[in-house]
Amino acid sequence: MRVRTLGFLFGEAWRNVLRNGLMSLASISTVAVSLCIAASMAICAANLDHVASTLESQLEVKVFLAPGLTEEARQALIQQVTAMDGVQEVRFVSREEALQRLRDRFGEDSILLDAVGDSNPLPDSLEIRATGLQAVKLVALRVGELEGVEEVLFHREVADKLSRITRGLRIVGVLVVSLLLVGMLLIIYNTIRLTVFARRREVAIMKLVGATDWFIRLPFFLEGVLLGTVGAGLAALVIRSGYVWVAASVRGSLPFLPLLPPYPLVNYATALLLCLGAVVGGLGSSWSLRRYLEV
Repeated sequence: MRVRTLGFLFGEAWRNVLRNGLMSLASISTVAVSLCIAASMAICAANLDHVASTLESQLEVKVFLAPGLTEEARQALIQQVTAMDGVQEVRFVSREEALQRLRDRFGEDSILLDAVGDSNPLPDSLEIRATGLQAVKLVALRVGELEGVEEVLFHREVADKLSRITRGLRIVGVLVVSLLLVGMLLIIYNTIRLTVFARRREVAIMKLVGATDWFIRLPFFLEGVLLGTVGAGLAALVIRSGYVWVAASVRGSLPFLPLLPPYPLVNYATALLLCLGAVVGGLGSSWSLRRYLEV
């Protein structure tokens, strides 16, 4: 009996959607566009955050060692640095390797380095890669206090700018997605409200003959869920195909840009969109029906 009643309510919800015709189509289209924009903004924010995090992880702390440091003291220093919290990788760069890097960087102008003759003014150094932005600052501060370290360099301004950019992107992304979801909620609310207003006498009669609030509310609730889910499904199709194409295009033209891989990102986005569409549709329909149940 419950299965038949639930089937009847689902059928009634579908009939309401079809009966409203253009209004339902407009609601589904608006929900799809809103969710498409919201998902696009969320994916862009996630990718920008991923790029910023990748750049943060590539920030290195350059440590110049004191001249005359013995092999034992250098190995002990490397072990100390490696054991620090937040240190991901430590690489020793000898004076000779540093000079060769400088020659390679100058290219054809490396002849200018011949003026130094056989002497090499560059010191031995360590290149330290930290686990994150905050770790870079902490590691630089701690390493500078170790014995055998002459100077510590890291791009503090770059780190601070990346921190501000990442924080700003997260805030803007949350605000934009929230505003779009509120707008979609209001659209579904108004659509269901018009449907309920057209059938307000029927709702009042059902209420007077003893129908429970949930028996009256459920078909409209399901209608909102259907509108939200169908719109979310359309948005998910656009997002899936669009992001796969964009990721492939960017990978072909800008292979150095670290975008998030399409999978499983689009699968998570699809599941989230469907859930959001159903929840927002159900909430919008429930709120719109509340005043007509007070008989």
